[in-house]
Amino acid sequence: MKTIWPVACVAILAGCAQHQPPKYEWSGYEEALYAYYKSPAELDSYARAIAAILEKGDQAGNTPPGLHAEY
Repeated sequence: MKTIWPVACVAILAGCAQHQPPKYEWSGYEEALYAYYKSPAELDSYARAIAAILEKGDQAGNTPPGLHAEY
């Protein structure tokens, strides 16, 4: 019984934790990459999607690491 109360308190406090915003602006990277993997001939549309993600991330100041290299 002594261990149930501390565990319950920790569980309750963990449920009240604040949600932090994402550190980087990915805005559709996964979808663009998946579409490119499905049809590699569409490299131009993938490059346009990456350029848009980079522009949005550069404006917000949170560009994902390595995305410039991939572009």
